[in-house]
Amino acid sequence: MADLAPGVPEAHRRLAAVLISQKGYDRAVKACDRALRIAENAEDWMTRADALRIWADEVRVHDRAMGRRKLREGAEASGKAIDLDPGFALAHGVRGALLVDPGRAEEGLQALEVACRLDPSDQWSRYEKGRALMESGRAAEAVDVFEQAAAGEGELAWSGCAGRVLALRRSGRTEEAQRAKAEYEEKGGAAGRLHLARGLARLDAVDEALEQFWGAIQVDPALADAHNELAWHQAAIAESNERTLVRCTRHANLAMALANEEQARANYCDTLGWIWYLRALGRRRLRQTGAGGRRRTSARFTRVQQAMLQRAKRYLNRACRALEVDWLIRYHLRVVERTIRLYGKVAPRGRSAPPARSGWTGIEESFLITRELRTGPRRQQKARRSSPRRSRVRAWD
Repeated sequence: MADLAPGVPEAHRRLAAVLISQKGYDRAVKACDRALRIAENAEDWMTRADALRIWADEVRVHDRAMGRRKLREGAEASGKAIDLDPGFALAHGVRGALLVDPGRAEEGLQALEVACRLDPSDQWSRYEKGRALMESGRAAEAVDVFEQAAAGEGELAWSGCAGRVLALRRSGRTEEAQRAKAEYEEKGGAAGRLHLARGLARLDAVDEALEQFWGAIQVDPALADAHNELAWHQAAIAESNERTLVRCTRHANLAMALANEEQARANYCDTLGWIWYLRALGRRRLRQTGAGGRRRTSARFTRVQQAMLQRAKRYLNRACRALEVDWLIRYHLRVVERTIRLYGKVAPRGRSAPPARSGWTGIEESFLITRELRTGPRRQQKARRSSPRRSRVRAWD
């Protein structure tokens, strides 16, 4: 599209919208930059800010510092869009959503109120206003706002339902929250529970979201998305708990078996690859060794862990071939490849492993450098001593 008309800003703008829908946020930002170099436009600045907002939301689980940087860049871009067109309602809404996340909830709330006033029919800005009220500790006011957002249609309406349930609970109206939750569960069936779970996850209510994912699976055991997203969110909070990660692997494998579309199967490959990566880190052993009178942290990967990392890489490569635009899949693949490159060698028996190398940020640093993670169960340690080949097989039971 943009290749056919490189001098037309509209072509780059449309390409950016397509890339955002495909989760290629980094490429969407570059497309907006190309459009802005041709002619500065409020809509291009707003699109750039929106891409950075979603990008920050995706990356904050893995790298909080990068997430904060993207939020700052997005706030600057949305401010430029508002300077060019003060009546641009969506630009005010995007700016408000960007300011809520770093803790500037009151400032974000003011921008969202302007957006709702300029465009009263904008369901998304109304939902974000409810989220800002929740962040400000004004849950009682958020109830009515979320109720208005829930009156629409589509997945955003289910996010409004989830926000209403949480706002009722946090404002002390527990019985009303239970009744509303039961009403939404009965109305939507398995698909409704799935959408409700996604809405709860967006509001960082992970425990409630996991409960709804389980509920969706109980209503419809063949719902592949529920198995996949249950595995993803459970693995994100499991850290190094091997038993939990094994259960997540089973759910992700089941989602793969139930998938009917190639694109969905590629997303499930991404989930499986990341879970295998976390399982490899969960078996990583950190120990203190003395060298020249100083103590240092040393790390080594067993052959079982190496096999897990290679399996993670295979799944992520498969996902990347099908969804090459998706930024998160490419990020996961880079992390796994870097881990293999830096820590992929097995230390010889009876000799110290090479020291752990620095340079990691976010979740990789917490897993790879500073945290002592669990080794495998006792029976697997015994199996490794008796037969390395046997241990590789048992690690995937």
